[in-house]
Amino acid sequence: MKDEAKTKEQLIEELTGLRRKIAELEEEKDRNQRVVEAWRDLWAQYEAMIEAFDGLIYICSENYEVEFMNQRFIDRTGYYPLGQKCYKTLHDLDDVCPWCVNDRVFRGEKVTWEVLSPKDHRWYRVVNTPIHHPDGTMSKMAMIQDITDFKEAEEALRRKEREG
Repeated sequence: MKDEAKTKEQLIEELTGLRRKIAELEEEKDRNQRVVEAWRDLWAQYEAMIEAFDGLIYICSENYEVEFMNQRFIDRTGYYPLGQKCYKTLHDLDDVCPWCVNDRVFRGEKVTWEVLSPKDHRWYRVVNTPIHHPDGTMSKMAMIQDITDFKEAEEALRRKEREG
C-alpha cells in the first residue's frame, strides 16, 4: 500500500488537529493529576483521623478475617495480622469469641458493649459498626477504648460505699 500524497493545506490541517489533540490530552492529564492529589489529600486526612483516635480500631470480614488495623492496634499485637482471624489476633482464642456480636452487626445493627479480654485481662468498651461496601459486601468496624482504669475506680468506689 502506498502513502497518498497530501497537499500542503492538508498537512497543515492534520498538524493543527494533532496539536489540538495534544492540548486536550495535556488538559486531561492536568485534571487527572488534580484528582490524584485530591484523593491523596483525602486519604491523608482519613489516616490522620484514624491515628488520632486514642484507642484501637480494626475492620474484619463476615468470616472473621482482619482487613485493617490502626497503628495502635498493630503496636498492641506486635504485627499486622491482615487476613488472620480476629478472635485469634485479639484474644488468643482458637474459635469465635463466645461474646461475639458479628451476627448483629452483619444484620446492620450498631452494637456497643464492654468486654474483659482474656489476652491481657483489661476492660474494653467496644463500638461495632457495619460498613457497607459499594459491591454489596459488608465488613465490621470496631472502635475500642481501654476502660480498665475507669472500671477499677468504679469498683473501688463500690467497695468504699459498702464499707462505709
